[in-house]
Amino acid sequence: MSVEEYTYLIIGLSAVVVIGSFYLVFKDGFKLEKFKLDGSMFKPESKEKWHRELAIEMLVLGAIIIFFIIFE
Repeated sequence: MSVEEYTYLIIGLSAVVVIGSFYLVFKDGFKLEKFKLDGSMFKPESKEKWHRELAIEMLVLGAIIIFFIIFE
């Protein structure tokens, strides 16, 4: 694949993500709800939740690294 094909692929994937995000936000009507903050906003509530969030972040980081290695 040439550089132009990669560019069009990235633009197309970005467009799909943006359109999908708009669809998910507006499919049931856009409603603002009051956010109730009982504890710290950025601190996980339990150790299991913290481990789950860490695992998700590691998966995303790994996917980004693999993406850069494959398309380099």
